[in-house]
Amino acid sequence: MRSLAYDLRYAVRMLRRGPGATLAAVVVMALGIGANTAIFSLVNALLLHPLNVTQPERLVSVYTSQIGGRLHGNSSYPDYLDYKERNEVFSVLAAQSYAPMALKGFGPPSVVMGQLVSWDYFAALGVEPELGRTFLPEEDETFGTHPVVILSHVTWEQQFGSDPAIVGATVRINDYPFIVIGVAPQGFKGLVTAVEPALWAPLAMAERALPYTPNIESRIDPWLQLVGRLRPGIAVSGAQAALDVLAANLVLEYPDLNRGKGIVLEELDSSRLSTPEATDGARTIMTILMGVVGFVLLIACLNVAAVQLARASRRRREIALRQALGASRWRIVRQLLVESVALALVAGAVGLWVAALAIDALQALQPQTEFPLRTHLPLDGRVLGFTFLLSVTAGVLSGLAPALQALRPSQSAALKEHGISLSQGRSSARWQSALVVAQIALSLALLSGAGLLMRSLHNALAIDPGFDLRNGVVLPLNLGFSQHDEAEGEALRAELLDRAAALPGVESAALAAFIPLGAIHGHHDVYVEGYEPAPDEFMLVKRNMVSAGYFETMDIRSTNRWRADSGRAEILLAAAFRPISVPPTRSSV
Repeated sequence: MRSLAYDLRYAVRMLRRGPGATLAAVVVMALGIGANTAIFSLVNALLLHPLNVTQPERLVSVYTSQIGGRLHGNSSYPDYLDYKERNEVFSVLAAQSYAPMALKGFGPPSVVMGQLVSWDYFAALGVEPELGRTFLPEEDETFGTHPVVILSHVTWEQQFGSDPAIVGATVRINDYPFIVIGVAPQGFKGLVTAVEPALWAPLAMAERALPYTPNIESRIDPWLQLVGRLRPGIAVSGAQAALDVLAANLVLEYPDLNRGKGIVLEELDSSRLSTPEATDGARTIMTILMGVVGFVLLIACLNVAAVQLARASRRRREIALRQALGASRWRIVRQLLVESVALALVAGAVGLWVAALAIDALQALQPQTEFPLRTHLPLDGRVLGFTFLLSVTAGVLSGLAPALQALRPSQSAALKEHGISLSQGRSSARWQSALVVAQIALSLALLSGAGLLMRSLHNALAIDPGFDLRNGVVLPLNLGFSQHDEAEGEALRAELLDRAAALPGVESAALAAFIPLGAIHGHHDVYVEGYEPAPDEFMLVKRNMVSAGYFETMDIRSTNRWRADSGRAEILLAAAFRPISVPPTRSSV
């Protein structure tokens, strides 16, 4: 241990002798380490960070599948009740539904992501509140009778100043009064790691808390995600077999509504981003990103290795003298590796600062949505440990070439030389040439991949979407954030449309429930009279609800073309509000 401390002190002295080269090496490696740390922090937050629940290995996600459609789909409220009451594999089966909500507390109102949950949601996850209590069974039995809410710890801190008297206070959700009954514990973010709820309300308050009204009684309106805690001694495979029988029985009881439906169980870890498909897609993207930044760090290591090799060549007489005085080859190799690792650790410390800047940039690049996305990317112990191991590995890789150079048996000849011998120069040149070739090869591979990506993006943007909104403006609306009745909603919709169309420079305006090419769309389960669908045919079509003038505003024509005289703007008011919201129902064509 004492000799290692001596090596470290000597390494510091050697690095201080060449401050310019040391600074250049630190900067190069810090950029590579910082990029890797930033991407790993994203991987850690989305895929690796443990969920703050009790015994997560006993929790499973429960999906309703549809033949010919989604394997991991949401469930309707009646199906949820059947799953809950007629299974023998879950100790608790809870339901949840995410939705943007307008929250007003002590300050101005804000749009947040909230959750409607069944009364036993927190019991299913084994989560105890920090303040107050969780929901009671009676608060989830009769719809619209118990306006209570549990706040997240972050919401309690940021919007209510950590007020200890918050329990019993009244807040307004979508302009309706709710009573705060509790505050969730610090660190609890639910089960979907990409979205952090700001509050939780009972399912029975769906009509008031949601900005739309789901069809509670319909078996073909899937708006719930389910999570179950397995009973002791029951494995996922055994639970799946029992629920297959339950699904078959429901098909017999409701042949028209549950035909083709199944129940699918997945381990909770595979559903960290809502569905296994989304989680697998995120893992693929994260693997690619980690590979890219890993290549960047490898190029940096090769660059530093070339510098270290040149330094080692100039220190050949020193190394030979140390061997002549009795130092073993391993002792000299260790000294050179300690110098490289010390350099890499300094670069790692700077890399953490680079990673913090990169994380801020990543969070600033989040898409603009109706509600703020809270994807917290902390530099926690796991990320710091990763950075430390990465720095040590980078130090070993960058110091490997000089260390191997020191193992050559002809080092003693350096004592008789006044400079670098011809053979020594050729050997060092070969090593340096190999490192340069490797850097160029890796750089070309990265540049080729980046070029192909840019070309793919260019080709995607060049696809004709079928409409022309070059001069269009989208104004998102959601009247579900306020308690308008049918008549008030219709009047406000008409007034908004008229006033938008009358704005100077506006050519036309229209209302639409969903934005074209948006991530969210409505859908209908369509029934065609006289047509019998095939067993694997999914009769579900996407739909949009629009006002008169929509096709003119979108410039959807038989032949889409750009207008040369487009000095005027078009406005598409993306409206999503309770009076015109239509839940999925069977439609006749």
